[in-house]
Amino acid sequence: MQMCHTFFKEILFIALVLFRPSVKCFDSRNVPFKVENGKVIMFKDATVGPFQLKSTVECATMCTGDNSCCTASYDKITRQCLLTSLCNPETMISYSGNYILNPYKVAKDLCTVEPAKPHDCGDIVIQRRVNNKVNFYRRWEDYKFGFGHLAWNFWLGNDNIHTIVNSRSYMIRFDLEDWAGNVRYAEYETFRIGDESSNYTLTLEDYDGNAGDITGDSGTAGIDGQPFSTYDRDNANYINLFGQSCADQNRGAWWYNQCGLANLNGYYYYYPTGGYIVNAIYWQPFNGGQPLKSVSMKIRFNNVK
Repeated sequence: MQMCHTFFKEILFIALVLFRPSVKCFDSRNVPFKVENGKVIMFKDATVGPFQLKSTVECATMCTGDNSCCTASYDKITRQCLLTSLCNPETMISYSGNYILNPYKVAKDLCTVEPAKPHDCGDIVIQRRVNNKVNFYRRWEDYKFGFGHLAWNFWLGNDNIHTIVNSRSYMIRFDLEDWAGNVRYAEYETFRIGDESSNYTLTLEDYDGNAGDITGDSGTAGIDGQPFSTYDRDNANYINLFGQSCADQNRGAWWYNQCGLANLNGYYYYYPTGGYIVNAIYWQPFNGGQPLKSVSMKIRFNNVK
């Protein structure tokens, strides 16, 4: 019998959950969980349990009550719940399993909390590139759920990013460094992405910084208002002379518009090239599209300066 891999998003509303007040990345009264049907966590040293519980909701609630829990899994036949502190644990296929990810915990672990403002969250890193150890030329599903190592190279996941920024008003900061040691930044006062039904359409407004603006205007390759694209789900409606989509040409995934201006999820080159490379990690207004050494994307509440 062929197994059907069914992935769906389910919202589990927790009526009352108490979190440590020192970190508050978004409203903990309604904690949205991402659930994958047909997958469970593999037994590892980092797991706690199993616990005998009645439902997926109870398993998710137990995870939110444990400050170290990032993911959980629930087997509907055995009624066993496993918890783990890992945000990207190994999973296996299960006909009766539910794999549960808590975006609140993922975001909370990435917060830089300012002691003077204990009820605010500082920067939440949603993307980072520092070397070529992680492949960013990936499928829609990978960008939907997130991948990589949170301390090094990763994408937090479009579902998770949407969940966080949909809770209140956020700004975003792009930090960029080239191979000559030049450092630049770009900040946008408004940052939002839609849900998957909108193809995670981007809203990016009110630029400030010294890296150059990539939002553009009509007739340019600006990314404001663009849907997200991957090589297996092209929403950019652009094909080059070789029949390639923007994601194929740029070897990445992004809010592409004519494939230009920025490509922060492109191929990581370990050296300066002296010129523009179409599939490199680049921010075109900064250095003309030459490969960058490191980049990161960080979001924070609009009222946190």
